[in-house]
Amino acid sequence: MMYSVFGDGKYTVYGRAQDELAGTPYTAPDRVAPSIAAILPPSRSVDDGLVGNYLGDPLGGLPPDRAYEDSDYNARLKLDYVAPPSVGVTAGGPFGSGVYGGIAFYFSDMLGNQNLTVVAQAQGTFKDIGGQVAYLNRENRLNWGGMAGHIPVLYSSSFIGTGRDPDTGQPVDIIEQLRQRIYIDQVRGVAAYPFSTTRRLELTGGFTRYGFDYEVDTYYFTPLGVRRERTDLSQDEPDAVYFGTTGLALVTDYSFFGFTSPIRGGRSRIEVSPYIGSEQFIRLQADYRKYFFLEPFTVAFRGLHVGNYGAKTGENQLFTREYLGLANSLGFVRGYSLTSFDDLGECTNDGQGRCAEYQRLLGTRIGVASLEFRVPLLGTDSFGLLNFPYLPTELTFFADGGVAWTAEEAPELKFVTERTGERVPVFSTGVSTRFNMFGYLVLEIFYAHPFQRPGKGSHFGFQLIPGW
Repeated sequence: MMYSVFGDGKYTVYGRAQDELAGTPYTAPDRVAPSIAAILPPSRSVDDGLVGNYLGDPLGGLPPDRAYEDSDYNARLKLDYVAPPSVGVTAGGPFGSGVYGGIAFYFSDMLGNQNLTVVAQAQGTFKDIGGQVAYLNRENRLNWGGMAGHIPVLYSSSFIGTGRDPDTGQPVDIIEQLRQRIYIDQVRGVAAYPFSTTRRLELTGGFTRYGFDYEVDTYYFTPLGVRRERTDLSQDEPDAVYFGTTGLALVTDYSFFGFTSPIRGGRSRIEVSPYIGSEQFIRLQADYRKYFFLEPFTVAFRGLHVGNYGAKTGENQLFTREYLGLANSLGFVRGYSLTSFDDLGECTNDGQGRCAEYQRLLGTRIGVASLEFRVPLLGTDSFGLLNFPYLPTELTFFADGGVAWTAEEAPELKFVTERTGERVPVFSTGVSTRFNMFGYLVLEIFYAHPFQRPGKGSHFGFQLIPGW
């Protein structure tokens, strides 16, 4: 026999073998006067008061008993809410002058079975206007939906030097501002079949096109003022890249989320996605996360592998790369952000004229492991060391490790802290603080010591993403 007992804020299941249940059934004597169940005083019921009035008139306030006109349910979508719009203006800087902003609209039917999301964004010019539409139908057990979008991604860099004024031929100071855009046009469908409330099977399929746009603005600082000339670099743009893909994933999620990160349970995702088109490869993702709740603390562990098997390698194979040094990404190892490499003196030659400290952070395959001890510093009475619900804050002590490699360049699996040109794993440890910014986003500020960057040392960093 199995039975459950609720105590100490949780359920516990107990089991008893059949021989432990043996005994003599109790039979009540025939001549036993019926007993009156014990009740709290007063022994006589009270008929007046609010409860007594409700008991005396149970139908009061209810609609009259008659036939009502009925109609079929209308599943028409209606606007639920509008995300707070954001608007900004820039003048100068690496991306130039422009107007930036975004807005999102969320629609659903009355039962929430159908959901429609419309997002629009602007990043300075007409070339940088993008948007996305996503639909999900959850009316039946088999959930299905799709999305379509056009998303421009802008990269910019500036170079300061000297050149000649094309009008006068005189040497002048110049600034060249290079802008590179990647246009991501995507159509995708998804279907999900839940086996239970914690496990489901996902099937995806779609088509993606990556287009490119390069241009440079040159500023000439002449005695008469500053003049700008824009040059189209279409001859330097790569050819568009096309991908068709399908994916099959088994997803498990029985985690419980706190203010900034999960605190109990576990999550996993195993996915296989073949890609065909400009490149042919198979992407494998295995992601496992476990959270041990030691009230009020949490010990969290994560193991991750992402591999693009069959993918080509090279400087131009941008769409088959995986990174350990991209903040806000799945495989980020804190302390190794690619944007923090601001000193060429930190680099060690890897034997091919490349920066070994940089190259070991990218490849076609990566493996990552992380361990965290999470402390709910600020929160509520029920969850938090200090009662301050206005800015929920989590203090975290962490250790990260990761390795990136390709089919041609296998890693050297050893722990070294001195300079080396080898492709070795990278490790870091430190402390971070996550803030729940009024329910809109989670900001993490960390102080990390990267063991495989002796030329950098411990430093601060941040990312805008909830804890894994």
